[in-house]
Amino acid sequence: MKQKNRLSWFVVTIVLFLAVTVNWIAAKAADAQNANRMNVVFVMDESGSMIGTDREGFRYDAMDLFMGLATDSGNYMGAVVFDTEIILKVDLSEINGISAKNSFSRKVRSVSSIGDTDIGKAIETAVEMLQTQGNPNLPSVVILLSDGNTDLVSDSAYQASIASKRNAIDIARQNGYRVYSVCLNVDGTADPAELQEISEATGGTSEEIKNLEDLKKVFNQFYDIIYSTDTITIGDVVIPASGEAEIYFQIPRIGVEEANIIISTLNPNTSYRLTQPNGIAYTTEEMDAMKISAKTFSVFKIQNPAYGEWKLVVRGVPGDNVTIEMVYNANLSVETEVNGGNLYCLEGQDILITAQLLDFGNAVEDDTIYQDYPLHLVLTDTATGKTTDEVMEIKNLLGMYDFQVPQDAEYDIYAYCEIDNMVVKSAVSHLSASDLVPVWKENPIRLKKYRLPFGRTEQTVDLGSICSGGGGDGLQYSIGESDFGSDAVWIDGENLKIQLKKAGKGGKLYITAANSQGISSEAEVVIEIISLLPVLVAVLVLFGLILIGILFGQKKKHRLIQGRIMITFYTEEERMTPKTVQGKKGKMYLRDYWTVGEKIGIDKKSTYFIAGEENRCIYFISKEGYYTDADLDKKNKKIVLEDNVAVEISADSDFGRGMEVTYISDNRIY
Repeated sequence: MKQKNRLSWFVVTIVLFLAVTVNWIAAKAADAQNANRMNVVFVMDESGSMIGTDREGFRYDAMDLFMGLATDSGNYMGAVVFDTEIILKVDLSEINGISAKNSFSRKVRSVSSIGDTDIGKAIETAVEMLQTQGNPNLPSVVILLSDGNTDLVSDSAYQASIASKRNAIDIARQNGYRVYSVCLNVDGTADPAELQEISEATGGTSEEIKNLEDLKKVFNQFYDIIYSTDTITIGDVVIPASGEAEIYFQIPRIGVEEANIIISTLNPNTSYRLTQPNGIAYTTEEMDAMKISAKTFSVFKIQNPAYGEWKLVVRGVPGDNVTIEMVYNANLSVETEVNGGNLYCLEGQDILITAQLLDFGNAVEDDTIYQDYPLHLVLTDTATGKTTDEVMEIKNLLGMYDFQVPQDAEYDIYAYCEIDNMVVKSAVSHLSASDLVPVWKENPIRLKKYRLPFGRTEQTVDLGSICSGGGGDGLQYSIGESDFGSDAVWIDGENLKIQLKKAGKGGKLYITAANSQGISSEAEVVIEIISLLPVLVAVLVLFGLILIGILFGQKKKHRLIQGRIMITFYTEEERMTPKTVQGKKGKMYLRDYWTVGEKIGIDKKSTYFIAGEENRCIYFISKEGYYTDADLDKKNKKIVLEDNVAVEISADSDFGRGMEVTYISDNRIY
């Protein structure tokens, strides 16, 4: 009994380990797959005032440019077209490929109206769509394209719109949604201030379009939204007398999922030819299939571009100006760790700073990458503004730098790697040195809690064990910004209390530790709560299957052939003496009872007899299958041998050699 209990707990442990491991791997894979993807709702103003403020239809070109720059797959897009009311709502769905993007654009462009303007209701609808329809694993944004003139016939309608706008901003702030706005102001009558107010209130930015050239500013805004980077200028040329200009550019060795080539020229008849590093050029049809155009811009999206030097040939009218820029959908990052995550330290302390390059979420394990593209560490003394740039030493595929902290140090620290024409930077860490600052042993603090459907649901974390110092007798703790309600996570003296049921799947909060002199430091706490109910259900199902398998297996294992088997082997030359054996439990292999076999064409090693139903028959089982005199047309892998019926079995259809088998039951019913 004790042995069975030990086995049961061993199986449970293995299942739990596998469940947690698979969950971790899936989370890592999802992070890499979701890089530079987002939920986005385009809010398009179709009111009457747009006839003057956007008579060229720049808002549609801006929408198309955003979709052209967005990654080819994995984005969820929706739209709200409005005037006095919502005249079209396109629900959020995954938009993959240029064809789907063009179809989305045609749908949004298909409606027209000349009503008044209710911006509040439009953005409220957009943020509610993000709440209910967006992919929860992706960041969410609203792209608002309007002239900013909220204009409604009655004061009550206007006040309702203002209330909707306030509610939309509150929802956006609570959920981390940013509203980016583009103010269309071709005739100078727009109200950029209203759009700028909405964007700034949610952490977004606002741009204004007065003419064709202003689309470039919107382009730059979109680069930052999608890729958090600037474009790389790879060519700013005047087409020569020959009518052709050649531009060469380099694709980095790692980390590039897509390369977006952005070409700006006033001549719509300019054509292009793109040649890969292997010397093979794309056809005209292939170029068209990866292009999205808007006014003076064309965007060519290259999927999984090959590493090396590419060539772009621009054909056009001599003297025309052409600007070629590139922006990557790069899944490349640098992660740093400063002093093991403890960013508060003592004067004179030796600390270690490490950095690692990640390609599509996986650590780069090619040492030649670090040799060709060294990791750099930038330390900025925030008191003096002095910055030093150090090349990190590579050990065990990690960039390492030892640093002795000077007195009263305050440093901003980040690492970067420059790969061809792409610079990848880590997040900035701020390091402080003071004996009066409370020191967290790690930051962020990551807590993983498992919740059972029964048992204790309140967990306690001793903050005194992970925070110390501060030059005082004791530390006071308080919660700042938090994803949790006060009844889900709270401070009790030096303890952090977590009510697992009310904390849901977890979230993030910030805890401040302060000494008696009021000097404090803050730590980010990330709580992940994992319900073990699915794991327990899986364990119970697994045990059920194992039990069924054991019972079924035992039944098969102990089945007894209750009778005798008589076999007579024969060849074309002779018929051998019959031999009879008594039935046994389980499989009776031919090799164990009869020495003859090979010369009659039957494999005695893999063939065997097993009991049939109610012992009125037995079965002869083989991998290859054999003919019987009861079935001359095909081979059978399972041959039924009924009680007291002689059956001839042969590997050959002419039965020139083989064996005659007779099963004689001990329980024969006459």
